[in-house]
Amino acid sequence: MDDHVGAGGGGNPNTNPSHSPRTTCIVIGGQGFIGRFLVQRLLRLEKWIIRIADSSSSLQFEQKSTIADAVSSGLVSYFQADVRNKSQLVKAFNGSSVVFYAETIDGSTHDVYECYRLLVQGAKNIVKACRESKVKHLIYNSSADVVFDGSHHIRYGDES
Repeated sequence: MDDHVGAGGGGNPNTNPSHSPRTTCIVIGGQGFIGRFLVQRLLRLEKWIIRIADSSSSLQFEQKSTIADAVSSGLVSYFQADVRNKSQLVKAFNGSSVVFYAETIDGSTHDVYECYRLLVQGAKNIVKACRESKVKHLIYNSSADVVFDGSHHIRYGDES
């Protein structure tokens, strides 16, 4: 299965109306709540070639949406990449200057070990993949799921 999806129609995606080159970025978790809005904002800025990296086997957006149109035009592409698999991340990050990390946990998952693997080990893999791929900037967004399962109090927590 091809893990990279994106059509190359209509024009050169490497340029924008102001004729300055676009910068390639990755949005990890681009199908989630925060990631989806980040992708839409990046598209409005018209300065980015956007790659969405997610563990899902395909993009799940409404047919008539800004993101679906951007995929059709080649401004957005998709890489199936699991944050627990560094080699998949390196492949997705290759040629990118910026990585936005907006991965979230499925709200129904409260398995502490799985949250640790996704959020802590995944973050370590992302940092390693950024270094290996020579990514210049990593913008990291954390989640309380690392320390909070939704039912137990956080012991000795300090948010300062």
